[in-house]
Amino acid sequence: MKQKILSIDDVLEQLQSIHPFEAELNDDFRKFIESKKFKKKDHLLIPPAICRHLYFIKKGLLRTYYLKEDGTDVTSGLYKEGDFVVSIHSFYSQTPGAEYIQALEATEVYFITQPQLEDSYARYPGFRFVRLKLTIRYLVDTSSQMQLIRAMSGPEKLKALREKYPDLLNRVPQKYLSSFVDLTPETFSDLKKKSKS
Repeated sequence: MKQKILSIDDVLEQLQSIHPFEAELNDDFRKFIESKKFKKKDHLLIPPAICRHLYFIKKGLLRTYYLKEDGTDVTSGLYKEGDFVVSIHSFYSQTPGAEYIQALEATEVYFITQPQLEDSYARYPGFRFVRLKLTIRYLVDTSSQMQLIRAMSGPEKLKALREKYPDLLNRVPQKYLSSFVDLTPETFSDLKKKSKS
């Protein structure tokens, strides 16, 4: 599946659509936003490293995950083109976290450092509303995911996954999708087969 490659202008347009901010910030962003490419399975973050960048996916697919004590990995987030990705705890506290960020496809990202982002909030009051609205969006998404994981039956989880992430079902390996909704790969596979019949 060919994915649209987003430009820096697309990033700025998306930020402006969240809440308008000072035009001068567009010029600043163009000066310090960088891009980087990652191969499939590459890690953008491995604990105990501190997350020092906020990523915007230009092309590709990322997941966040953590490891249980027994070594099992648990997918905590799935992100595609146009999404912002960060290890929330580590990035905002600037301390080591437990979350990994990994490319599930060949991926290209734009990124900004934590100090650059904080400086932008300080210098451009309009941009603070973008921060607030993105934080609210993150909290709502996290709450929805917790409901998906804790309160829904297996068939309800599959239905919700299909409704919320229809474009990811064919891109994300089943083991990560099942982990994301707290089902075993076998149960997830059985549910998919039953839903087709």
